[in-house]
Amino acid sequence: MTGTAATLRPQHPSVETYATSTDLLPLADDTYGPVAGSTLVLPSAGLWAVTMVARGVFSFTGVAGTFMVARMFNVTAGAAVAGTETFVVQVRQNVAGAGQTTGDNDTATMLKYLRVTGPTTLRMEAKTTFQLGTQPTQANLVSDSNGRSGLFAHRVGD
Repeated sequence: MTGTAATLRPQHPSVETYATSTDLLPLADDTYGPVAGSTLVLPSAGLWAVTMVARGVFSFTGVAGTFMVARMFNVTAGAAVAGTETFVVQVRQNVAGAGQTTGDNDTATMLKYLRVTGPTTLRMEAKTTFQLGTQPTQANLVSDSNGRSGLFAHRVGD
């Protein structure tokens, strides 16, 4: 073309990882633990839009009260990513018949803009907090064909 300037702008990269189902029952109450398969590497410096999707499942027999929270953790810095704590699911069953099973299954999302100075490794962490009644028989952060959990990132700027 004559008289015009053309500029090629490279597309900013996207990265993603899908977690695998993780049993949270072995964790101490109100203590975060890593979610299996959730490690994500931001390959370069810049401003990244990072989305966390967390699907939680609880099951109980009897009276129950507990909730699940997920967050992003910066493995490179060795610290939780501030402001990413996300309420995933809560079960509150104050009256239950003998042997009655109750539970819940919910999904939560969180979007965080992170500026990093170089390659950075992130992961998802989750915890459960017990409130009343019986301990859960199932407390999982789940990722399967009925709903995926994971971290997804797109570089949006320098």
